[in-house]
Amino acid sequence: MKMALAIVVTLKEHNIDAKVKWPNDVYVGDKKIAGILVENTFSGSDLKFSVTGVGLNVNQETFNESMAVSMRNITGLSYDLLSLSHDLLESIKKVRLQSEKSSLYMINSHLYRKNEEVDFEHNGAIENYTVKRICENGKLGVERNGESKELEFHRIKWVKGSLA
Repeated sequence: MKMALAIVVTLKEHNIDAKVKWPNDVYVGDKKIAGILVENTFSGSDLKFSVTGVGLNVNQETFNESMAVSMRNITGLSYDLLSLSHDLLESIKKVRLQSEKSSLYMINSHLYRKNEEVDFEHNGAIENYTVKRICENGKLGVERNGESKELEFHRIKWVKGSLA
């Protein structure tokens, strides 16, 4: 979550309003601008270390898929990758020092499709929920018919047709 937040903070510094699409993407409007992969290594039940990979669309002008966008597409500017890497590193340092509660509040204020209905696929069925928040446990808090539920990222997926 903190890496996604650091990307959002960096993009905001470049006048780009981005949202976190749970669990590991960053969107501008309804187009993906960044993706995050995390690999954790455990020793027993203890986290030994994590490796995080970030893919950020910076200077690309065209994409094979219409659901992607770059910083250049949005602002019309070309970016120096070394300078942008420095900006992201500084954002990571800032976000890393925040309390978990503060980070969770900030990420929920930048949650993609918050308070909107979205279709999710679960066990081959399509289920419609209103996106509400990312929970402390990392699950996605949703509502349907006045009932709250927490969705686990490895058990469901966003249905693309409901994102437009």
